[in-house]
Amino acid sequence: MEVQAGKSYFREKIITPVSGFLKEGISPKQLAMAFSIGIVVGIIPLLGCTTLICFALAFILRLNMAALQLTNYLIFPLQLLLFIPFFQAGGYLFSPLDIPLSAGQVSEMMSTDIMGAIRQLWFANLQALLVWLLLAIPSYFILYFTLLHILKKAGAAIETKKSE
Repeated sequence: MEVQAGKSYFREKIITPVSGFLKEGISPKQLAMAFSIGIVVGIIPLLGCTTLICFALAFILRLNMAALQLTNYLIFPLQLLLFIPFFQAGGYLFSPLDIPLSAGQVSEMMSTDIMGAIRQLWFANLQALLVWLLLAIPSYFILYFTLLHILKKAGAAIETKKSE
């Protein structure tokens, strides 16, 4: 029963919108770019900023806003999952910070000394952003070319169905 629910969710949230975008005439190249940017920006270790960043990039690069934001929203759980590892990698690569990384510890830190917490977390967040930046560019290109290949095949299959 769970496998069927997973297939249904995957079809509803991913397959149907992607085929809809392709049927609307959005090129596989444009979709691959929007999806890749949505994924890469969607995991940035800045909670609450990805929607605005994706909006600006869609506007500047003239990408499909719906495709970019859909990807950004779907990738949100991965952003939460990678948040602490980005902070830890930043501390490992640059300079270890003696700050707590559990939600409870951060909450307590904020309630006792909010300015000190902001100072400490700001620098840790900067390190996490640098780690993200190191990974973002190669990740974008890997995602882009992989998705472009998949979307070209999907677009060809849709065209074949149209002509039948």
